[in-house]
Amino acid sequence: MAYHENALVLAEEYLPYLLKEDTVCSLAIERIRVNIEDIGEEKPEDPSLRQAWNYYTTAKEVYSLALKSVGTEEIITEPVILWIYEKLWEGFNVPAGYRDTDMTIPGARFEPPRFEVVPLTMERILKWLKRSTLEPIRKSAIFHLLFEVIHPFVDGNGRVGRILLNALLIEGGLMNVAFRDREKYIRALRQAEEGAVVVIDKLARGRRLTDSEITGTVIEYGDLEAFEGLIRSELLYSLRVYARDQDILLTPFQATQLLGLKNKDYIRVLINRGALVGIKVGGSWRIPLAEVLNYAERRKKI
Repeated sequence: MAYHENALVLAEEYLPYLLKEDTVCSLAIERIRVNIEDIGEEKPEDPSLRQAWNYYTTAKEVYSLALKSVGTEEIITEPVILWIYEKLWEGFNVPAGYRDTDMTIPGARFEPPRFEVVPLTMERILKWLKRSTLEPIRKSAIFHLLFEVIHPFVDGNGRVGRILLNALLIEGGLMNVAFRDREKYIRALRQAEEGAVVVIDKLARGRRLTDSEITGTVIEYGDLEAFEGLIRSELLYSLRVYARDQDILLTPFQATQLLGLKNKDYIRVLINRGALVGIKVGGSWRIPLAEVLNYAERRKKI
């Protein structure tokens, strides 16, 4: 069992299962249907299964790298993003690198920026990411929105974006998520994307925005809580499955993230009230994952 004091991904043997579910759900969002049992270790010939296999093997490498980097440096860089894109389309006739044409997204309420400004806008949001001190759910949500508005590639932007989102969650000491309901995912994106559209539009027109202006604009103009709430609910779902066979103790910070609370000190308030069971380990509070899941369920019912 692999362990890091800041990580929830404690069992390496659990990662392949969730990875396969992540793969199936991510492709289902693109209306590509595969079954978990169809994803093997051998490279398949069938195009749909090949796309699933490419996603699974690519995500596995990226998530493993993110897990090793928990609490250290940011692994998401431009070379990594370009590598992810190329690996996803290995064996397919899809041009490498950023798109060199303008594009539209069917059903979207915005148009991605002109292809000429894609490298500059990508460079800017990656600088924002590297310097960001936001908690992992908010950071991954905002970056995902900015990335999807830029839509830097000719195809596969959603898949690349979801791998990046999950890598950021894992880096932040959480777990990768599978968006199990396509309509909920798309609806949450549309509710939250307006702020990212405003940011990318300004950057594409040459405006210089500070990191705080980028963050503030995304939060002010879009319903970011809708997308964060979806990420959080998927995390809790996966952890509920995971916790059946694992005795996991969370830090107050981790419990705060999963419950969507504003301040980790409120966890101590809940412990003092008897609403959560806390355990002192080495002088610090730890909260059993099962307690957090039960509390989340009670809040939902209320």
